[in-house]
Amino acid sequence: MAGWLLSAAGLDGDMDFVLADWPFLAHFERAMDVALSGPYMEVVNYFKWNDPQYNTYDQVAETLGYIDCVHFCESINCPTLMAAGLEDAITPPSTVFAAFNHIKSSSKKIEVYPQFTHELNPFHDEKKLEFLSRQLENKPHDIPGIGKEQLFDL
Repeated sequence: MAGWLLSAAGLDGDMDFVLADWPFLAHFERAMDVALSGPYMEVVNYFKWNDPQYNTYDQVAETLGYIDCVHFCESINCPTLMAAGLEDAITPPSTVFAAFNHIKSSSKKIEVYPQFTHELNPFHDEKKLEFLSRQLENKPHDIPGIGKEQLFDL
């Protein structure tokens, strides 16, 4: 879902901030080269069983490029926090770094967790809450019935 979030942020151009952990759907070509398990293997297996000589590789890569979040990251100019687990088979770390490196925002950060896979990470959850709190501190809030003081008490 984080890959779609990066794509949406790039397409929208008016988001206040982005939190994107373990973004799937980033840099398909790299993912197909390094993935040994997980959903990218569906594409690898497509070639194995339908086109073992990769005759349609360019066409498939072009089609997947339409949903590859890396292509939208260069339009992201808002504060962005991302995360990568170096043991992640679902979202290979190099694909996360590809997305991160294409983000144009000068206020971007990636947290790297060497022993984590594509899983919940309470340490990163704390960092996300800190990031979210900083982003919301000076923003106007339009939540009916909830004032700024109440928002931070939730």
